[in-house]
Amino acid sequence: MLSSQSPTQIFGTAMSRLQTHPKVENELGMPIKGCGARGVRGSSNMEHYKGKKPDGTAYTYIKFMVEGQRHDGVVHVEYKGSELSYLIVEVPATGATFAIEDNRRAQAAAQRR
Repeated sequence: MLSSQSPTQIFGTAMSRLQTHPKVENELGMPIKGCGARGVRGSSNMEHYKGKKPDGTAYTYIKFMVEGQRHDGVVHVEYKGSELSYLIVEVPATGATFAIEDNRRAQAAAQRR
């Protein structure tokens, strides 16, 4: 997935990954439903940002809520350039935080070379 994709496309790909991951099933319960963060009036808007890192690399970040049968969660996704940096899920009810994929260490090592 390229960072030039829209936040909606990134959301769709992230949801596909979440729906097939066993840790998501264990922590949240299936089925899961993705939605934006809760607003002041109960509206749901997905947070998303596009910008540049201090090294000049373009990035895209999105944050959205997921509702499972057992618990709800908060999902964080970031792409640095055309590579997935991380896909992380927080479960506030249990205090659990886990990575579906986290490539930040490998990206930092590659950048140092």
